[in-house]
Amino acid sequence: MPADDDYDLKTLLQLRNRERDDAEKRYARAMTVHGDLAKKVQRLETKHRKMVRDRRNKCQQFDDQLLEGSASMAKIQKFDHYLAGLREREEQAWNKVESARREKTEARTQMEKARRSMLEAVRQVKAVEEHYEKWKEKKKLDNKRRQAAKMDDVAARMWRQNRQ
Repeated sequence: MPADDDYDLKTLLQLRNRERDDAEKRYARAMTVHGDLAKKVQRLETKHRKMVRDRRNKCQQFDDQLLEGSASMAKIQKFDHYLAGLREREEQAWNKVESARREKTEARTQMEKARRSMLEAVRQVKAVEEHYEKWKEKKKLDNKRRQAAKMDDVAARMWRQNRQ
């Protein structure tokens, strides 16, 4: 059996394994970032929907007050100003949703890039490992041939000695 220390590409195999491990870690981090951003988008969308729902409820309540006739012109103007502020906050919340979606898309792109990098690193490790296995088989076969040749030499010497 050949000694592993004789393998010329041992260092390359170690390097490829390290690169594969690093690529797997980068992919795992990218997946985590993407997942976190997906949750952030969902949380921001939920917050935005709640803001819209709350504004509509407040409008409905105010409209009910108007129908009862209990609202003055000053109160209507004050409520319009209040609604403008709510709409502005909704718009800011929506901008945050859009920004988070862009971040999530970028994170998805980075995650796919990391996945391709990891797959390439795995492929390279497999290529070196296959070469290593072929090398071991060749060394094993060479050793068997050497042993057989030595045995043939011994047998030939013994035959010559017995013949004399």
